[in-house]
Amino acid sequence: MNIDQPVQTYWPGAPESWDAITLRHLLNHTSGIPNVTSFDDFREWKYLPTARDDLITRFSDRPLEITPGDTWSYSNSGYLVLSAIVEEVGGKPYADFVDENIFTPLGMEDTAIDVTAEIVPLRAEGYSPFESGMVNADYVDMGIPQGAGALYSTTHDLLKWQRGLFGGRLLTPSSLEAFRTPAAS
Repeated sequence: MNIDQPVQTYWPGAPESWDAITLRHLLNHTSGIPNVTSFDDFREWKYLPTARDDLITRFSDRPLEITPGDTWSYSNSGYLVLSAIVEEVGGKPYADFVDENIFTPLGMEDTAIDVTAEIVPLRAEGYSPFESGMVNADYVDMGIPQGAGALYSTTHDLLKWQRGLFGGRLLTPSSLEAFRTPAAS
């Protein structure tokens, strides 16, 4: 897989407006694809399970916010597209792919892609700042974020991740260098 290939190389249904977008642009938040979690209606549907393709349809027909590669603009949508590409190219659900290729090889036994309906013993809940102090974080169906943040882990497993990532167990030296190089700002 070449991250400098256009998205449609791996996602043939990509709209024409994405022709100049590469996987690197998605990875670096320089694609220009609007951030679906910033849409006004996200507050209305974030509670409901949403199929992958339906989720991508919510933003695929919107105009790009920047010219791909010009500047950095955070977008969860790019990581939703990357998750879909992993599923298509890998031939399996995203959760299975990352388990088989990252979590299991690194011995990360307390890390997984979160599934809202599953009981996870000792799962911590998130908090958000509010005018009066901290409050419980708002609910989001965890089927929505996928590769854009549906992960749960422990500090022990995060140490295994850090050692695996920077210890050469996941990326080649050139890929690690690319990972560590800042994108456009």
